[in-house]
Amino acid sequence: MKQSAFVPEPHRHHQVLCSGLPIRRSLIAKSSSDGVLLELWAHNRIVKELLVPKSLHGPIINDGWFSRGAAWNPTESIIVYVAEEPAAEQTPKFGSSNGSSNGSSSGSNGSSSNGEAAAAPRTWRGVSAAVEDWGELNTGKRTPSLFALNTETWQVHKLSGLADSDASWGQPPSPSQKPHCIIHAVHKPEAPGAFPGLYAFSLHEQGFAGPQTLLVTSQWYSQTAILAVGLKDGSVTPVTPTDARQGSWTLQGVCNGLAVATVSAPHHPTRLMLAPVPASLTDSSSSSSSSTWDWSPVQALEPDLSLLPEAAAALSDMQCEVLDVVPTVGDTDLHFQAVVQVSKSRAGPAPAVLVPHGGPHSAVAANFYMPFVLLAARGYSIVAVNFRGSLGFGEAGVQALPGHIGHYDVEDCIAALDAAVAGGFADKERAAVIGGSHGGFLTGHLMGQHPERFRCAGLRNPVLNIALMVGVTDIPDWCYVEAYGTQEGRKRFSAKDLAKFWAVSPIAHIGGLKCDTVYTPTDILHIKLQVQEGRKRFSAEPSAEDLAKFWAVSPIAHIEGREEGRKRFSAEPSAEDLAKFWAVSPIAHIAGVKGPMMFMLGAKDRRVPLDDGWR
Repeated sequence: MKQSAFVPEPHRHHQVLCSGLPIRRSLIAKSSSDGVLLELWAHNRIVKELLVPKSLHGPIINDGWFSRGAAWNPTESIIVYVAEEPAAEQTPKFGSSNGSSNGSSSGSNGSSSNGEAAAAPRTWRGVSAAVEDWGELNTGKRTPSLFALNTETWQVHKLSGLADSDASWGQPPSPSQKPHCIIHAVHKPEAPGAFPGLYAFSLHEQGFAGPQTLLVTSQWYSQTAILAVGLKDGSVTPVTPTDARQGSWTLQGVCNGLAVATVSAPHHPTRLMLAPVPASLTDSSSSSSSSTWDWSPVQALEPDLSLLPEAAAALSDMQCEVLDVVPTVGDTDLHFQAVVQVSKSRAGPAPAVLVPHGGPHSAVAANFYMPFVLLAARGYSIVAVNFRGSLGFGEAGVQALPGHIGHYDVEDCIAALDAAVAGGFADKERAAVIGGSHGGFLTGHLMGQHPERFRCAGLRNPVLNIALMVGVTDIPDWCYVEAYGTQEGRKRFSAKDLAKFWAVSPIAHIGGLKCDTVYTPTDILHIKLQVQEGRKRFSAEPSAEDLAKFWAVSPIAHIEGREEGRKRFSAEPSAEDLAKFWAVSPIAHIAGVKGPMMFMLGAKDRRVPLDDGWR
């Protein structure tokens, strides 16, 4: 089947599913209150419209995560796409009157026998049975499934034979085919700049450069690069430059012997690039690729900055450097990097903006990012840190961080800032820090642990108190693994047990606390300790003893008294756990903060709930 391209429309309710180039027919999906309206277009006009009711399926999914585009059969008589399962049926209507229970003459619809409206009990209906959604950026999305539209019969049906929540483009292997590993994880690169391991978030639908060669976009230290993977011999060859200063590359597909990619760098916006696929790769027996391919831009799509002379001058003045940084704590052999963006024409060291990324297991790539470019053009030095734990540096680097958050990553950020200062890029006395999620976590730590280094800070959806976060986040396993380490954290965490654990939380017994509400641990502190003692002990930094007291007076502490609890529980969050979560959180260093901090909190964030930053 031919894969299609997804062309986003300016209006978020319109999506275009294209058959390919040259486009003979295209399908446009429009969401409405009645369902999804499918429009089949040919020769720039609508050929047919079809309204798919909500009872058949929900909105079409084209987010690049669950699905991207659609697929036509060779004759373009059938198109397969991904859409949400229909919404669950509503719950029954409660409190409705099906006749009078006291001998009155009112009818079942709340009207009297003579047709006049009559008094009736108030009724209510739930939305539907509660179903857990995907959380984070996919909050509210229902289970995806495959659907097919027959453009000859104009029938839409759900494809059968797929397991629930298993909508994918791939064909299942036959029983005789056993999967085998092509590329093993790389513990440490063999040498500086050597292959660090495969860090690809997805495989492109049109990524085959030959029968035995697959092109993959992967994190390669502080950039993204396109790699040619030999499926036969497991060889890995970069086909794009591996100098981060030249930018980051993303594969867009392979078609008719041409590889299509995009590249951007701090000094130039995104460009569309083409490269001929080496003829040797079309041989079914060949899987090895030559080094960097011959890439050239599509001249007709090159950005014309002649009408924006100030922007052109700022970009030509942009300097990008990748600093190799030696850690100051832990394994000092695990070097990491920082990407610096600064003006070439600066008069001495520039005021610095330190930017730790989120995750923490992600990475920043040297590419065109408008906020960084703008700040650098305004005279700031951007220092984006790929601290230990970042992807693209080998598995040893990734695993170095769990169990040491709030320490290794914090000191790596300071070491990166020091390296930028030593290189003459940043002014030591004028520095700010900004980050989101785990980057906000590090921003809070840096402001509390090293307050003398920063003038101000910005925190977006920050993790500030893991001891509070563990009970309300949709990723409680993150708290355990990052606080205790990959192995120890897994021993202490059981997703099923933790769900049961929090299902019997103290809020169920609020009446026994002899107060109206309980909002924060400080409330419990005042309630359960004597008032005078509570006033003496009140602090923004509860001690391990305080946390143990909070635990001891909570009903949850007695869950093991239940028979089922004895059978199921082996690693519930103990006072020791909560104290550990607190100790590795920025909130533990709140007393050290000296500079102003701006908080940007996500009202719908499920991973780092609003309360974590608000409190």
